[in-house]
Amino acid sequence: MDPQPLAPDDAEQWQEPVVEPLPQLSEMLEVLRRRCGIDFSGYKTTTLTRRARQRMARLSVLRPEDYLEMLQEQGGEREALSSELLVNVTEFFRDTEVFRQLEEQVLPDLLRGRDAGDDLRIWCAGCASGEEAYSVTMLALEAAGRLGFHGNVKVFGTDLAPQALAQASRGSYEGESLAAVPEGLRRRYLQGDSTGGMRADATLRRHLVFARHNLLSDPPFTSIDLALCRNLLIYLKPEAQFKALSQLHFALKPQGLLLLGASENVGAFESNAFSVVDRSHKLFRKQPAVLVRNFDSHTLGAQAVPALLSMQTAAEEQGPENLAAELDATRERLHEMVLELQTSHERLDLSNEELTASNEELQSTNEELKSVNEDLYALNNELEARNDELDALNRDYDHLLDSTEIGTVFLDRDLSLRRFSPGVEDFLALRGSDIGRPIGDIRYRLGLQEAFLEDLRECARSEKRIEREAMLPDGRWVFERMLPFSDDTGQGHGVVLTWTDISKTKRIESLAEKLAADRERLLAILEALPDGVYIVNAEYEIEYINPVLQREFGDVMGRKCHDYFHKSASPCTWCKNPQVLAGQTVQWQWVSPKGRTYDLFDIPLKNADGSVSKLELFHDITDMKEARRRLDEAARIARVGHWEWNIAADELRWSDETFACFGFAPNEFVPTFERFLQQVEQEDRQRVQDAVSKALSQDAGYEMEFRFRRADGSLGVGFASGSVQRDAAGKPLTLGGAMQDITGLRESELRFKVAFRASPLAASIVRARDGLFVEVNDRYETWFGWPAHELVGRTTREVGLWADLEVRAAWLAELQHRGSTLNFEAEWVCKSGEKRCVSLSGELMDLHDEPHVVAFAQDITERKENAARIEFLAHHDPLTGLPNRVLFRDRFDLAKAWSERSESKLALLYLDLDHFKQINDTLGHPVGDLLLQQVAQRLSTTLRDTDTISRQGGDEFLIALTDVQDVEAVGRIASKITEALARPFEIEGHALAVTLSIGITLCPDDGADFDTLLQRADTAMYRAKESGRNTYCFYTSEMNAQALENLKMRSALHWALDQQEFVLHYQPQVDLVSGAVIGVEALLRWQRGDGELVPPGRFIPAAEESGQIVPIGEWVLREASAQAMRWQQAGLPELTMAVNLSAVQFRRGDLLASVTQALEESGLDPSRLELELTESLLMEDVEATLQTVQRFKALGVSLSIDDFGTGYSSLAYLRRFSVDKLKIDQSFVRDIVTDPEDAAIVRAIISMARSLKLRVVAEGVESAEVARILNLYHCQEAQGYHFARPMPAQACADWMRQRGTQA
Repeated sequence: MDPQPLAPDDAEQWQEPVVEPLPQLSEMLEVLRRRCGIDFSGYKTTTLTRRARQRMARLSVLRPEDYLEMLQEQGGEREALSSELLVNVTEFFRDTEVFRQLEEQVLPDLLRGRDAGDDLRIWCAGCASGEEAYSVTMLALEAAGRLGFHGNVKVFGTDLAPQALAQASRGSYEGESLAAVPEGLRRRYLQGDSTGGMRADATLRRHLVFARHNLLSDPPFTSIDLALCRNLLIYLKPEAQFKALSQLHFALKPQGLLLLGASENVGAFESNAFSVVDRSHKLFRKQPAVLVRNFDSHTLGAQAVPALLSMQTAAEEQGPENLAAELDATRERLHEMVLELQTSHERLDLSNEELTASNEELQSTNEELKSVNEDLYALNNELEARNDELDALNRDYDHLLDSTEIGTVFLDRDLSLRRFSPGVEDFLALRGSDIGRPIGDIRYRLGLQEAFLEDLRECARSEKRIEREAMLPDGRWVFERMLPFSDDTGQGHGVVLTWTDISKTKRIESLAEKLAADRERLLAILEALPDGVYIVNAEYEIEYINPVLQREFGDVMGRKCHDYFHKSASPCTWCKNPQVLAGQTVQWQWVSPKGRTYDLFDIPLKNADGSVSKLELFHDITDMKEARRRLDEAARIARVGHWEWNIAADELRWSDETFACFGFAPNEFVPTFERFLQQVEQEDRQRVQDAVSKALSQDAGYEMEFRFRRADGSLGVGFASGSVQRDAAGKPLTLGGAMQDITGLRESELRFKVAFRASPLAASIVRARDGLFVEVNDRYETWFGWPAHELVGRTTREVGLWADLEVRAAWLAELQHRGSTLNFEAEWVCKSGEKRCVSLSGELMDLHDEPHVVAFAQDITERKENAARIEFLAHHDPLTGLPNRVLFRDRFDLAKAWSERSESKLALLYLDLDHFKQINDTLGHPVGDLLLQQVAQRLSTTLRDTDTISRQGGDEFLIALTDVQDVEAVGRIASKITEALARPFEIEGHALAVTLSIGITLCPDDGADFDTLLQRADTAMYRAKESGRNTYCFYTSEMNAQALENLKMRSALHWALDQQEFVLHYQPQVDLVSGAVIGVEALLRWQRGDGELVPPGRFIPAAEESGQIVPIGEWVLREASAQAMRWQQAGLPELTMAVNLSAVQFRRGDLLASVTQALEESGLDPSRLELELTESLLMEDVEATLQTVQRFKALGVSLSIDDFGTGYSSLAYLRRFSVDKLKIDQSFVRDIVTDPEDAAIVRAIISMARSLKLRVVAEGVESAEVARILNLYHCQEAQGYHFARPMPAQACADWMRQRGTQA
């Protein structure tokens, strides 16, 4: 190589402008060189002249000769001018883009893969006061931490200005100069000082060395990885720039990096000595070259820059007088140097005599030291042995402290830190550098600092242990112990602090207390039940029986259940114990020896030891059966039939008596409204239809008297009455009531009286004057408990029938005004005191010339309750009973109005249970519903009464937090919610652990209306899921921007396929034994209209989420198959085309049809198509996936498992799905040369595949060594950058042809 520097090709940049220099400038520089030790002769004349004139103007000196005299006489001015000429200008992170490139690219590239023994060396030439050196050191340490580099980082900062170097060594800076330092770096590497500024922390300062160094004359540093020389070369003459660049080139390692200022470059060195890495940021890389470093202007020879030629010409034009003057000046300087050398020689002679005398003394002393040394040697050996033992004990002790989960701190007698374990970070804010500091300087995190210190002093003073329990902010409990310890003399030596996690113990204690309380409540409930309850085990032993059964059947007295209930010595054959103990719930009826009838509910009860007992409920239905029997008998006697018409289903139900009214046997046919009209006499049909239509269209009851034909053809008269049940919207649901054959009523009063008593309603005749009952039917007793003999002859006031007398007065007023009332609603009091809702219809009539009221009362209590239930369901979730979205929105608006008046905030929390679908899919929807109910209950007990909870549907909940004063409070509540749901749920023998993701928005910070807040809370919730679930996330504007970006991505994907923006790249697959190319993998790329090549990692998730992956995948199948055929037709060997399949294609698309169509259109042999499946895809909907895979196999298509080893496949699935090939994920393959664990995994996969007779493809092969090792492991195929990168179709074809030619 040419050892001479090359002349720059940019003459204007490297030439010094021709200006008139300041008179006496050379004398001024000579003064600075002799008196200050700095040679400025290499600086550009224009720079020197301009700055010298600036000093003169500042001092009001007009003549250069006067300023020269001032320099000769005043040392302060010499220092000031030197500082001006050195241009000490620097600042932290100057040029943000340059330092961003250092942080993101340059420093990580230098550290990536570097051995810990290989130091990272950086040189900051011209560092001035050190801001730039500190900046690059902080970035280097951050990069080393991210990449796990444990070697040393050394930064050399050099300059000529002593004052600047002194400031750099101190590392103290004012607050304004630190504005550019990022907050995170400021916290880690800087700390406040007494002046109000900040200084470099010891952890940062120990990596820097500041030294005085002349870049042009002193030897350079060596083995430098990165050199920074920013904004220095622009002040130097061209020849000085050459010399500086040569020095920097020599200092750099091979391929080392050089960073220059924004207005600098390497000139002609760019062609040979340096290569450009980033021209915009002035980053260059060292190239192999030999450059002369010690040269002056006359050594540049013919390759010198034009500016140097002008200087040579100027030298030739000097006259003899100037040369003579220069020689005289040189002679004077040499004479001065001779005098100085003589003086130094005399001092050396004197020192030599003193050293000779000292040497004689040292020789005698040396003999004495030899004898002492022998003693010390023996003692040293003993000490070394003891030290080795002590080192081993210290290592064992350190390992013990590091491995234990108990936080431990050792304090000396002055309560200063001696040692601590890593587990104390939750209790004390400690760092390794805190050893030796008083414990009072360390922040205590479990309570009051002063109380903690007082306990320590008391422990050290009294030598008594102090123990207490404390709870951490995250809810964990610890046991804190202060224990004094003494030395061998028994005197106090210090205090040991320990913290032991007792959270599990506390939880067990809390759970035990809760279980005990639950057991007491359960027993109290069972004792208070009106029904009988008892529990029996598999040996028929009664484990529990409540007082109801004991009163009925007596004391147990150790008897077994069959003896206790049935007086039988052996188990009963009709009991349901076997079914119940097998896990079934059984309901049946049993008649006791006393004749009582019970409904029995037998329920299996799982015990803690795994056994099963039977819990049996006794519900006495004797009275109910008797009442039903009487009711049926009364209906039969009164010949009143009941009917109900379900309008939506068009189903008509008749009671047996209704069939009998028409002369038919019960259930002789299925009644319908049309069949009913057929029985109605022809002349009355239209009237009946009109009455029904009116009842359905108007809020009125249905009453109709009509003629009908019985089954035998006889004519009868019927009376039908009923009412319409409507939903919340007023739509009729059912029309139901009673029908009575009143043929005889029209013939006689007797028949009327029978009909009156058989009325399906509570009928009565009351004297209008005082409300005296004249006649009542049995419905009063059935519905209200009043027998007829207790009412007749008494007034309504006497029996207290009306709950509200004002309502009675209103009814009478309407009755007197209209003459009749219909469906007047009131509240009556039963004989038992129970209040029932009734619908009253009445009419005034004269009986014995006195007004009477004929009233019909219908108990509508259940209907009212149903209406209330419907109203409740309209605003509440039917499963959990929580407000639904309509009610929640109303309450949210009220809370929002209140928050605006109280000037507080309102928080909206969007909760979504994580992986809830898995519970429904595995345990069933009933278990999922029970889980949602328990989640709702737990949420309700966690929050305040003023907060509102709503279930949105599925596994989503909304919470509105009112009166929010600060964001931290919302975070604490969110943490409280996640902790509350972290406790397992016990549901039907399953202990279910549930986590949830929470998105949070604040009103009005994140939006002013409900819909906006809800949408943004939903966005924040999905961000929480992306962050790993089981956490909460506050909404930020960046989330909205990201969501918008995702929306744009999905929109662009919608048109990308139509615009033919997708392309396929192909990566060859090589046989490791023969080296032949046996296949390619088709890899999808998105070439957008603006030229951007979007990688799959950015658009594939969006395509899968939007479903666009289905048509895109179909295009990939067609294009890949067609390309394989085009290569065959072009003469290339037949190759296997591998195509990746998405799980979404299996779930949404007709994948079998897509594959078949692609093969038919292309003509490709099915055996040449390989479909790559993921492990997770095989685990989803196994049966459906298996059917599709079997059809693929029937076509002749090959199947492979992509990224094998990263999922959850089992050997059974590999065999069941008839897989042909496994593709080992590149994360295992890449490091098999250096990582024994990866190598073991790869060997195991290959061995397993060979046992299953499967072929193996290794992905990510990037070196020949990896390929060689895979071949040794008997891996058949491989692909990766070592063979070829993914390429377009034409490039791949050219590559295969070239490889075939080389072969």
